[in-house]
Amino acid sequence: MKINAFIVTFDDCDYLEQTILSIKDHVNKLTIIEGSWKSSQKFGENPRSGKETYDIINKHIDNKKVFLIQANEA
Repeated sequence: MKINAFIVTFDDCDYLEQTILSIKDHVNKLTIIEGSWKSSQKFGENPRSGKETYDIINKHIDNKKVFLIQANEA
C-alpha cells in the first residue's frame, strides 16, 4: 500500500525536525508545505518561514521521497 503524507508548517523550528523524522520512514512520499496564509500578509508579515525552519526543511528535501511546496507563492 502506498501512503503519502503532508506536513504544513510556518516558522515552526521547535517541532518540525521531530515531526519529519517520525513520518518520513513510514511513507512513500512526504510533502512539506511551507508558507503563511495570504490573509496574514496584509498585516505586513513575511509569508516565508525563518532561516531555522528552512535549515530543517532543507536537510530532508531530496525530491525523490521528500518534497517542498512553498504555499502562497506570488
